Amino acid sequence: MVKYFLAAFYGIFVLKASAQDSTSVKDKWNATMLALPTLGTSPETGFYAGASATLDLAPAGDSTARHSVIGAEFTYTANKQFILSGRWDITNRNRDFILFGENSWMKFPELYWGIGGNTPEKNEILYDAYRIEMENGFYRRFGKNLFIGIDQQLQGMYSVKLPAETAENSSLRKEIRSGLASGFGIGALYDTRSNLLNPRPGEYLMMLHALYFSPVFGSDYRFPHGHADFRCYLKAGWKNTLALQATAEVFGEGAPFRLQAMLGGSMMLRGYYQGRFRDQNQVTAQAEYRMVLWRWLGAAAFAAMGDAFSLKHPERNGRLKSAAGLGLRIRVDKKENTSLRLDYAVADDNSRGFYISFGEAF
Repeated sequence: MVKYFLAAFYGIFVLKASAQDSTSVKDKWNATMLALPTLGTSPETGFYAGASATLDLAPAGDSTARHSVIGAEFTYTANKQFILSGRWDITNRNRDFILFGENSWMKFPELYWGIGGNTPEKNEILYDAYRIEMENGFYRRFGKNLFIGIDQQLQGMYSVKLPAETAENSSLRKEIRSGLASGFGIGALYDTRSNLLNPRPGEYLMMLHALYFSPVFGSDYRFPHGHADFRCYLKAGWKNTLALQATAEVFGEGAPFRLQAMLGGSMMLRGYYQGRFRDQNQVTAQAEYRMVLWRWLGAAAFAAMGDAFSLKHPERNGRLKSAAGLGLRIRVDKKENTSLRLDYAVADDNSRGFYISFGEAF
């Protein structure tokens, strides 16, 4: 009874269907639609409300086959921000290709403290702007789990509104301006995950991207960008999982402030305001222990550390940052092992965040 009360409270609707274009099981797909209103708080938004929907597509008759995921979300916040976004990670039954993307349009007043890992709280200024953000890739398989392909990234910021100029904020105001950053590149992906929303023990992800932003692609900026991401999932006791992730990013000189390596957010170093610290480079790592409490109810404990820094400007580097938290997992689809994630995190600067979403953070 408690399970159904919680499901009703969060407005979860689960719809299932199989494709009917073929009588052969190998040509059928099981589709699961998960939709809910979202409520929560985060350092970036304050209280927020909205709606989220995720379509999970799994090949029928093969429990180990890779799922395809398509999602959409609308969020409005107490800080008068709105976000409209769509995301997808699509493949076929044989995993001959992967098509992925995350694209959004938003009006997003946010705080800015400047560049560096040691920016003080007193630097804080609030600006407002509209943003268009696009990240897409198309990868072909060149081995059992190895994919190589092309990446695209674009971020446009316009209609910028700045606070009144003072002697203290004049230098930061100059860094916040309208502009378009557009780049293309190549990437390599080694990925054994079958369920992107909830990877299983024994699965791995290794990803490398290298992009170049240039006026050739319509960009107002010229700089290179490299990104590495490694994740592994280990069995840790009865039905429990130890998930580990390490990331690194490098941006060349000339990258706009909004596209530099940032700490914080709902995925890595949860609890920190996303962008509280940013610079040309970042290195982060996190661990999460995911456990089954009872049937459809689970829990997680997580911790992360990392920093944003510059090799060319060591004077703006700071101390190593850390954050930790606890979460609940409410399984909304037993067959596909999909859960609703509720996380509460505290950063070492005492900022906090409460996050609600489908699927694990990584």
